[in-house]
Order: sequence, then C-alpha cells, then structure tokens
Amino acid sequence: MSFPLRFLLYVVGGALLMTLVDLPGGWVRLLAVLALIVAAAYLDHWITSAPRPGRAAPDNLVSLKAWRQRPAAGPAPRERRAPQPVYATPLQAEAESLLQVLRAEGLRPVMVMQNRQGGGDVIYEIRVGTAELKRARPLVDLFVAQSVRAPS
Repeated sequence: MSFPLRFLLYVVGGALLMTLVDLPGGWVRLLAVLALIVAAAYLDHWITSAPRPGRAAPDNLVSLKAWRQRPAAGPAPRERRAPQPVYATPLQAEAESLLQVLRAEGLRPVMVMQNRQGGGDVIYEIRVGTAELKRARPLVDLFVAQSVRAPS
C-alpha cells in the first residue's frame, strides 16, 4: 500500500476513534490523535517489514554444521590447459586475424609477444590449450594456406 493512502487511513481512522472516545477538545484531543497515528504507523511498519519465509522447500536448506560434517568428495579433475604454440609471426595484424578466426570457432587462444635478444624484432606467438589443440590445428593450417602470397 502506498504511503499517501496509509497516511490518509491513519488520519481518518484516528479521527473516527477519537470521536468514539469523546475526549475534551483542544490540545488533549490533538495529542491523542497524533499518538494514535504514530502508534498505527509503527504497527503497520512492524507488520509489513517482518521477514517472510522463503518459497524454497525446507528440504532445500542446508545447515552450516551439516555442511562441515559431510564427507569431502575427491578433488574434481581439472582440465590441464597448458598453452601450446601453434603459430608465430612478426606481423601483429596477422596474429590478430588468426586470433579472430580461432575465437570465432569457440576456442580460447592466447597471443604472446616476445622480444628477441639483441635485436629489436618482435615475434607474436599464438598459443592454444592442449585440450583445444586438435580443433585448432586444421584452422591454423587453413589460415596459413590462405595467407600465402603469390611470388612477385
């Protein structure tokens, strides 16, 4: 219920109750009406802000004590994702286009930039996890075949 409607109900309800009580006029009646309005507002706030039980079934709840006492399951096998290099190039644009091709196929490649010792040459290396290596190999081979330029 909205606040203006509640306030109006408090005032009307308080005025009706005060007419039934028939208090003497003046400040006594005004203070009694204000006290009744404040009491009704407090009661309304107390009722409407009470915590409600959740919609979840009681069997869906797990106590912290029971959770700590349950037997620990073995460690879940983790995917070993050691990145393996599949392509290296000195051109950044070429490496980024291969990254886009691999990501478009749902793979998660990583680009690593390496500075050569002694020279200012930079090599961009594309690496793919071992689990994705079989799916990435044909894509890389196709990319290499398409990027070969005819001799001039």
